[in-house]
Amino acid sequence: MATRGRRTRAELEPAVTWEQAQAALATIRRLRLRARDREIGYLCTELVDDDDDVERVLRHVDNAPLASIARHELAAREVLVAWQWQRAQHRYETRTLGLLTIGQRLRAGDRDFGPWLSLLHPNGRWNRRQALIEKLDPYQAGPRQTRRQAAAADTETGWLASHRAVLHDVVDVLLDQQPMLSAAVPDEKRDYLDEALGALATTVVDDQPSRSFMAALRYALVQLADVTPADPIVRDALATGRHLVQQHETVTNRHAK
Repeated sequence: MATRGRRTRAELEPAVTWEQAQAALATIRRLRLRARDREIGYLCTELVDDDDDVERVLRHVDNAPLASIARHELAAREVLVAWQWQRAQHRYETRTLGLLTIGQRLRAGDRDFGPWLSLLHPNGRWNRRQALIEKLDPYQAGPRQTRRQAAAADTETGWLASHRAVLHDVVDVLLDQQPMLSAAVPDEKRDYLDEALGALATTVVDDQPSRSFMAALRYALVQLADVTPADPIVRDALATGRHLVQQHETVTNRHAK
């Protein structure tokens, strides 16, 4: 017979919703009013607004136990204690994420901060920040990257931004001269060239070139490898495009190692 695996912490400590916390407060209020605890009516209104209200109710219940209802209100008190821990954990994680994000933006080193969070290495701080983003804001997290991968992406983005104008100039020439270029390549390459230029026509509408933009440009230039146009403007555009593709490959390969 298969044995049941150890339950996770999430299974042992399920998340408490605000509706469950409200219901627990209502239970305590109802039991206490029946037991003629007059003070509870002031501490626990029908609508509890914030964590401070929960804390006041729990402090009162701890300091004024009523034997007649203790067993009945025990489950409700457990819900509120779990709610408090959950809220405190969320605040801690949110503030930790904010701290790590600021540290990353400032490129803070090991001497600046880390020991109080037990994060003494930059990779540890990076991994902790990524994990918190995935937990607190999963829709914005995207695929998890290592610190090296993120640095490579930043470098590539910077290169593309700095070469945006010249890349667009090259592509504009290729698209303007597409009929001539398409006629100049062998039949077996024509469809591939048209496909690549079609992809460039789609991606060039974006102000900022991307990796897919560079892939389409590289693919088009491969099809045009044996073409030497008579027009010097087109020749210069092809030469510049090949040079930029090589530069881009150098940038991305250098950080991929």
